[in-house]
Amino acid sequence: MELGERLRADTDHVDDLRRFADHLPDLVLAEIARRCTAVWEVQPSRLPTPQEVEPRTESAGPRRMGAALSRRKLIAAVSGAGLVAGGAAGAWAWFGPDEHKGGTAATPRSTRRPAGAGPRLVWEVSVPGATTDLKTLMVGDYVVIVHDDGFLCVDAKTGEKRGESDRTVPVVLVGDRLLACEADDQSGTTTIAPVNLETGNVKTPIARTGSLGIEPRLLAVLDGTLYTEGYGKGGEKRLAISLRTGKRLWSRAIAPGTSDPITAVPAGASLVRLSGEEAIAIDPHGGAQRWSKRIALGSDAVISLDRCFAVTDDHVFTGGRELLALRTTDGATTWRFGAERKSGESYDPRMEHYGPPVVEGGVVYSVERRRGLIALDAKSGRLLWQEKETADQASSSEAYESTPVVGEKYFYGSPERDGWARAVDLRTHRTAWTFQGPSGDKDGMSASVMQVHRRAGLVVITNGKSVCAIPLE
Repeated sequence: MELGERLRADTDHVDDLRRFADHLPDLVLAEIARRCTAVWEVQPSRLPTPQEVEPRTESAGPRRMGAALSRRKLIAAVSGAGLVAGGAAGAWAWFGPDEHKGGTAATPRSTRRPAGAGPRLVWEVSVPGATTDLKTLMVGDYVVIVHDDGFLCVDAKTGEKRGESDRTVPVVLVGDRLLACEADDQSGTTTIAPVNLETGNVKTPIARTGSLGIEPRLLAVLDGTLYTEGYGKGGEKRLAISLRTGKRLWSRAIAPGTSDPITAVPAGASLVRLSGEEAIAIDPHGGAQRWSKRIALGSDAVISLDRCFAVTDDHVFTGGRELLALRTTDGATTWRFGAERKSGESYDPRMEHYGPPVVEGGVVYSVERRRGLIALDAKSGRLLWQEKETADQASSSEAYESTPVVGEKYFYGSPERDGWARAVDLRTHRTAWTFQGPSGDKDGMSASVMQVHRRAGLVVITNGKSVCAIPLE
């Protein structure tokens, strides 16, 4: 890449080009010179790779263009105002990355895929022995795959196995670290320690506290404080623990929990906890409940609220029967969308119609049952556009329950059948391609969960007992 940039450089780098030219063979220089003069032809042609020839003594007769042109004159020609674009580009194409192992120059290949072709599979990891669907966490340069018998850490770029653990302990993501919470039944204490992602081992504890009860649920970490829930003496409690001292900052009794998955995320000045059809905001400093909101997921809900939401500093966006925007300050509804939209004669307003939303660049994206992707203005809830129907619209839009992500070019959702991912072009609003997946059809009981690993530039797709990665575009 550096060579390519310098060959495309302006006159500020002429000296670098000259030093580069001093090491080029005469035949190569001749070929570059030929290309500089031929760039203006209507239909330029590429010569075959120059063959090695025996050195010969120059005669007094006519000389080829390349032989008469010195290295420095050639570089001056290439970097001149008239030929820099064509000549330098031609030189980089000639000396560009070699596709073959033999070391011979290859015709440059385009990085563009044919229209409708899916992306390449970067890596795939399976946990065949898992009895429940896998969960993945993006942690620093790793992807941590949590299963019912422990967790596995893989390199985010390559999928190569790193650390592994058979500890079935609660874990929580804190920036680029993964914290594990482990109880000691003999001492009655609980240790909180970071995980070495290269080995899977738990490092020296950073905090120790009293018992967090039976099967503690780690909610989130905010400003150095761990928020957790557990069952102990006197019933269920919600706790806040300092990760610096291990001291319990506050403890509050809460209503008995349910079997629904639970999650909590920082949202503005509150901690928003979501489970079942309930969203509540918690004061992180004292544990008081600031507001509570019931989210109507629908009579046939297949998405638990723990992943049917998106959060910004000032709003929580949820799917279900409708798309809602709730203020994080008081839980008030800023806007709602979908109550009046009907999709065919079988439309039932009591059913779930909108999948998990995702927010990117001031736009809320969600998949609508039987219609496909829609895009709304995040501030007003106004419909900006919706996916254009195709001949296969039914199969491409039914899997509204998939947890999606958005890249610069595509929205990544999930088809209903025979595929792990589909991409909707954000410019044309049509399905650009579908990705079959490493094991053909989906192998999980629930829809695909997609996450972005920004550092690796990948979309990580979790489905059932398998996790795979494709390029983020």
